[in-house]
Amino acid sequence: PSAAAAAELVLVPMVTRPKGMAGGARVSLSPSVPAMRRPQRVSSLSSRCLATARGNEGESWEDYLTKEERPDGSKHFRFVGGLKSGRQAKSRRRVHFVGIGGSGLSNLAKLAMARGWLVTGSDISESDKLESLREGGALVDVGHREDNVLEKEGADCLPDAIVVSSAVSADNVEVRCALRYNIPLYKRGAWLGRVTSGHDLVSVAGTHGKTTTTAMVAEVLGSLCPEAEGGVTAIVGGDVASWEDGGAVVGEGQTFVLEADEYDRTFLGLRSRHAIVTNVELDHLDVYESEEEILQAFEEFLENVSQSGAVVMCGDDLGCRALLERREIGPEGGEEGAGPSVQTYGYGGGNDWRATDVRVEGGGVTSFKVERRGGGILQQGR
Repeated sequence: PSAAAAAELVLVPMVTRPKGMAGGARVSLSPSVPAMRRPQRVSSLSSRCLATARGNEGESWEDYLTKEERPDGSKHFRFVGGLKSGRQAKSRRRVHFVGIGGSGLSNLAKLAMARGWLVTGSDISESDKLESLREGGALVDVGHREDNVLEKEGADCLPDAIVVSSAVSADNVEVRCALRYNIPLYKRGAWLGRVTSGHDLVSVAGTHGKTTTTAMVAEVLGSLCPEAEGGVTAIVGGDVASWEDGGAVVGEGQTFVLEADEYDRTFLGLRSRHAIVTNVELDHLDVYESEEEILQAFEEFLENVSQSGAVVMCGDDLGCRALLERREIGPEGGEEGAGPSVQTYGYGGGNDWRATDVRVEGGGVTSFKVERRGGGILQQGR
């Protein structure tokens, strides 16, 4: 079926006889579409999904259902099949990345592997990133095919989730496969919201300078976070020379530093404890048609920052100043002190934090003094 038609064929479990009764257990699948529109046969679905489990020895209901928690705290039970179906309960979860060679998904794949997931993926061409992922244990294919998603050597189960790059179209064969087999699909932004949930998230947004600023913040917080607290986790949209895994650092602590990308409105799926905005300019004209649209997106991003957190913005940037004026916020937060506190930085005298006496020394080293408004010089840095 087409992607649109496949999207309507949501597979749901129909338990027709409790286990233990005469005849054993019977679990069948049926499309949840009106009876008049339901096709006589769904021949394109795998026999694994159409198979009926009839009292298989050693099975329990936990082998058929998996419980997932949604962001709002509610519980969702998803049918995953029995021991005979190929969607059996398993100790290691699998995630498949479509477009895994891009800077956005390759670092998320490294994070998933570090957290114990079986990682598979595909991309349209070979690259150093794909080879690096293979060396780390990922099963990566070149080219998009349905077989990349299905069970294969080294991956004896269907994915628990498929994460799709913003560059991948909706009619991609692996996306259609996910719809056919009822595998949860995530765009990159939604997956980021999931993997950062439960952490103290520090999101770094801005039209320019996100990767550099994210790396610097991660280095500073990492040096301040004792090893006993597990260390900082950080993800950037590029590679950092001093990081072993290129664009990812994986710790066990609560702090998560993330490059928050505005492309495709990816950053709107984040719930940040703190946020940094380096600058705001009109960019990504395939997504934003005007300055007003991109300002609205950044404004919505800031609305998702914790009320008890902080927002740090470049006070020298016109786009950041426009955001401050729109939200009518200052050092004590929004109206009547509600919302996160806001601090500005830059060279200008009106900022809360200023770099003064800036000098470029030999070897490209920059020295400067840090001044806080009303507090004098706090530190001389390099």
